[in-house]
Amino acid sequence: MKEKYFIHLLDTPVGKYIYDVNTNSIIEIGEGTFEYLKCGKKNTNQVDRDIQKMIKQGYLKTTRVEKAKNPSIDYIEDFLNNRVAYLVLQVTQGCNLRCKYCVYSGGYDTRTHTKKRMNYKTAIKAIDFLIEHSKDEDTLYLGFYGGEPLLEFELIKMCVKYINKNAFGKKVEFNITTNATLLTENIVDFLVENNFQILVSLDGPKETHDLSRQFAGSDEGCFNKLMDNLKFFQLKYPEFYKNRVSFNSVILPDNHLKSIEEFFSTNPLVKENAITSSVVSDVYSKSTIKIDEKYVIDEQYGEFILFLSKLGWFKNEQVLNIAEQNFRNIEDLADNLMKYKRSELPKEWQHGGPCVPGMKRLFVNVEGKMCPCEKVSEIADQNVIGHIDKGFDMNKVLAILNQGNKYFEKCKDCWIFSLCGVCALTNDMVNNGYCELQKKDVERRMINYIILKKLGLEFV
Repeated sequence: MKEKYFIHLLDTPVGKYIYDVNTNSIIEIGEGTFEYLKCGKKNTNQVDRDIQKMIKQGYLKTTRVEKAKNPSIDYIEDFLNNRVAYLVLQVTQGCNLRCKYCVYSGGYDTRTHTKKRMNYKTAIKAIDFLIEHSKDEDTLYLGFYGGEPLLEFELIKMCVKYINKNAFGKKVEFNITTNATLLTENIVDFLVENNFQILVSLDGPKETHDLSRQFAGSDEGCFNKLMDNLKFFQLKYPEFYKNRVSFNSVILPDNHLKSIEEFFSTNPLVKENAITSSVVSDVYSKSTIKIDEKYVIDEQYGEFILFLSKLGWFKNEQVLNIAEQNFRNIEDLADNLMKYKRSELPKEWQHGGPCVPGMKRLFVNVEGKMCPCEKVSEIADQNVIGHIDKGFDMNKVLAILNQGNKYFEKCKDCWIFSLCGVCALTNDMVNNGYCELQKKDVERRMINYIILKKLGLEFV
């Protein structure tokens, strides 16, 4: 009957384990038990005793979810009427750069840069919508996105003034995603005065950054201009810069990762700041992204050094900052395993990916269309969950929330059911290899988590 156990086998360098899906637990097992669960050969009494012991402890259940249902459905109207806390405004679809890998660059089958910009009336309607639908929230978050949002700096100033005046009794946090080439003293002063969280796009050293990030209408890279602006910012507001400016690096997998990591670890303008990174995807791309073997080797080496540091075998300053994201992913897994213990899967449930569309991070584009977040394509009809003039389209919201129905027969027997990250952004990729990538990623994180725990690292 072993084939009915809802488990996943984990063969690691430090032992044999199973991930028990029903209880959301990782359990170490013996070699013989592992082979039985893998091949069905039970040739010792010890294996039988081990199996019976695990069953008695509540593991090795055969329970599967019987019906796809997102648990948020029963509360969706309350959530969207009272708990919308985060609004992201696409103040422009224009940009002063033409980054080759940008989804607006024309190199993808989704969006392109346009001259469209958000007018004041649309922006104020969106802010009013946020205030009206956040009755249960003490803190509101207002983000500015593009294109390059600083092209519409005057509109940003008016939005900040308006929400500060009208969000009675609520704290407001501001953030902006920018290429930082348009920063001036006036803009920097304003961002600091209003305590903005600032995410700057920076891909690495000059030769890497300028390879993809060039000014519109020219072949000139923007690295020098960006770094000059950051230097001024850091000099005038050193503490704010250190604590409120972070960086996102978009990595081409044919670049040498080591030089990028060394840049972020040593350059005085970035080495003390938070850094996130992502690898360019060829999903929807009109060209194929080639992954260089040296990139893979550099990535694995950076992760290895990071783990040694976490175990206390290297000093922290020897760790390349950009590799920290890999460890954060393992911490997220550890957090999930510790928080969400259960006796078995519920009869009605859905895979772990979709958030409540519109509640977690409501994105409003230049025309007032509403989407679940700024990462999805706003030109895809299924992602448009309403308009600020008409409110939420509940049919669209429920369609995204219930997307588990679409693939339920495929998903119900999948061992990463509750750890899956498929959401509105990645929904179209399910039949394009995305599921296998998800499984490999979760398995890799589990194995690294097991190894680190075995070597003495405590996850809190």
